Amino acid sequence: MGRFIDDRYEAEFVLEQPVEQVWGSLAKQKKSDASWGLPGWGTTGSVIEVEAGVRLRVTKDTEPCKDTEIAVSLESVANGTKVLVVQSGFPVWVKSSLESFTIGGDQIIADLLLYLDRGVVLSRHSMPWAFAGFSAREVGAGLEITAAFPGSYAENVGLAPGDLLLTLGGAPVFTHLGLQAVLRVLQQGQETEATWVRGREMQRATASL
Repeated sequence: MGRFIDDRYEAEFVLEQPVEQVWGSLAKQKKSDASWGLPGWGTTGSVIEVEAGVRLRVTKDTEPCKDTEIAVSLESVANGTKVLVVQSGFPVWVKSSLESFTIGGDQIIADLLLYLDRGVVLSRHSMPWAFAGFSAREVGAGLEITAAFPGSYAENVGLAPGDLLLTLGGAPVFTHLGLQAVLRVLQQGQETEATWVRGREMQRATASL
């Protein structure tokens, strides 16, 4: 849905509603002249700029990505309203995990769409998930580990750079999106089995998340 360009995430979509209606939905989240609620992000933002019916710009009040700027712009088009969302000012380290952050951005936009289109406020993206403690890249056969963080589940279970993750908690894992879905079902502290390939040999071990 969206993409990262330099230090910003951008997403665009069209709603079959007039600009006035879309802006009215956004305006319902106004907390004060200085603060607006942010459906999808599950938090509030400190106002930088408000141009009624055109643009809302705020800085995010809470972690993760506290103080990043979020701009929501509206434009009337033939079939409704085009909405452009830009979140910018991410820390430099985000560039090392663009796949995961792009997934997160897309989930936030889906929750914003849920609110603007159906009137339901729910931040599914911010629901908790277990931390497995590794970074990975998508390759043809699945997820290849690029780093296992010290003291984490990944290190304790025996994962290392170059390993190809196959399953986690008994569920097959092929992509970052699939991994995130699995980690949302597993519980932190749960004994969890992983299987992976190292070289040409399959490995299996269990540790606590």
